[in-house]
Amino acid sequence: MSRLTENLNLQRALLRHLNRDGAVELLDKTKVSSIVRDGEEKDGWPLVNLDNARTLRARLLVFVPVLIYMR
Repeated sequence: MSRLTENLNLQRALLRHLNRDGAVELLDKTKVSSIVRDGEEKDGWPLVNLDNARTLRARLLVFVPVLIYMR
């Protein structure tokens, strides 16, 4: 049997779960300005520089292309 679930319902459930946990900080309306390799270590983690002057160290980066459809 197959199941159909709307993306909106999945997003709402995921956000509700993340807010309940408290260990995740969601950054809204923030863009990545640059990504550089940490120079302190040979295999340093990538440093993700954001447009709000914050820098995040990320062990895993996942790039998701965003497509905007205009109707």
